[in-house]
Amino acid sequence: MRYYATASGPKVRDAMTAGLIGQVITYKAGNKLTEGAEFIVDAGTVSIVDGLPVNDPDWSAEKWEATLRRYAGVPGCAFAVVPDWVLDWRRTNERWARYHGIVRNLGYRPAYVLQDGCQTIPASAGAVFVGGTTEWKLGPNAARLIRKAKADGLPVHMGRVNTRRRLRLAADLDCDSADGTCLAFAPDATLRQLLSWLNPMQPSMFGGVA
Repeated sequence: MRYYATASGPKVRDAMTAGLIGQVITYKAGNKLTEGAEFIVDAGTVSIVDGLPVNDPDWSAEKWEATLRRYAGVPGCAFAVVPDWVLDWRRTNERWARYHGIVRNLGYRPAYVLQDGCQTIPASAGAVFVGGTTEWKLGPNAARLIRKAKADGLPVHMGRVNTRRRLRLAADLDCDSADGTCLAFAPDATLRQLLSWLNPMQPSMFGGVA
């Protein structure tokens, strides 16, 4: 399981350089890519309000595309997220039709975001990002789409993973990677905790009770 986070301090950046975790790049974060880090490029369409995802009314397609162009061709990128629409699979599909070609033409693997109500994965998807409400992303429809993606050889990533229990659930669903904002708060102490969760010898993640 690969975990991606923002570069919240020198110890976190050191962990990224060492390959222990990967980096989330988004135009909103304003962080440069940590040297040698594996990374993903997020679209930045989502804001978190009172712990819940909402559409950012100030999202900029121009700034998103500029970030894609900035890192095009840089080694170590797992995928780039194609802009989506929170909790709305129809609008997500409209954005997919409009923007996924930009991602692919710049040499990235385009990641399609699963949102509540989604039933299928576009044939042009290069990766799958599990979004949506907590209930939906951990429910049977999302699980079915994850199995389909894996059967088709697509990497699967889960967003908003900030606890050991959620990381365990993502692993149980056969996700390849996850991201979250847990390192934004007390990053040094939280990094030690996160690395213990990611240790494959930890029974709390891959067996036992989370």
